Amino acid sequence: MKKSALAILAAIFALSLASCGNTAADEQTLAEIEQTTLAETAAEITEAETETTTTTAETTSETTTEAETETEPAECHCPTEWQHAYSEYMNELTVIAGGVYFSDINGDEIPEAVISKWTSDKDTIILYYNDNGMGELHLEPNPNWAYVDYIPDTMQILFCPFYGHTTGTWGYEEYYLFSWNGSDYEETSTIYRESGIYGICDGIEYEELGQAYIDGKEVDNDTFEVKLAEFEKLRDENNYFPIVKPDDENFESYMKENFPCFDNWDIVYYND
Repeated sequence: MKKSALAILAAIFALSLASCGNTAADEQTLAEIEQTTLAETAAEITEAETETTTTTAETTSETTTEAETETEPAECHCPTEWQHAYSEYMNELTVIAGGVYFSDINGDEIPEAVISKWTSDKDTIILYYNDNGMGELHLEPNPNWAYVDYIPDTMQILFCPFYGHTTGTWGYEEYYLFSWNGSDYEETSTIYRESGIYGICDGIEYEELGQAYIDGKEVDNDTFEVKLAEFEKLRDENNYFPIVKPDDENFESYMKENFPCFDNWDIVYYND
């Protein structure tokens, strides 16, 4: 742009000199004028280019700043790293209908998050934190014929995903006892018995129990019944976690206090 303008001005002055038949003095004067004019024009062009460059730089800077502001993550208000991890985990769930509970249930001095996804089946997720970050214990029971109980005295979790309740599932039993090993939950005892046969034919009652197991080893049913009685006693003497339900008046304040970064309220099911 600058070279083109200078060339045009030079051509104009050259034509003026050729057509007017100027003297040497006139030519000298014209040359001085031409030089001054060309210098002033060049300065104006340089100034214009400088202004354009500055404006472009400012625009680019503003655009970059706006983009950075748009992508900047929301400020975290969680006082601990585990509360943030629990909050982010719950933000990705599809439903919270049963309720939540935030407490140190395993005695490691770091609170756990207990999430009851559904109101009827106690489908439970227990989030905990160790040196490797967040861990998860997911207990998925049958919708109706199952148990989840917390044993405060030993800080253990008793889980029965299903028990027999019909002639077709007669004698079926399945229990797991979870304990905290210092960093994770582990199965410390299990009992399992396959479904048997029960019925009445021509007024005669008949029954046959399935194969029984304790901690994965085959046992006779008399031995199994003794262990089953121990598990049933634990079940009857303990209860589910004291969760705070979505319909409780303090549910929202409880969530905001214990899970400050939780913001997916659309997944919470209120039983209105």
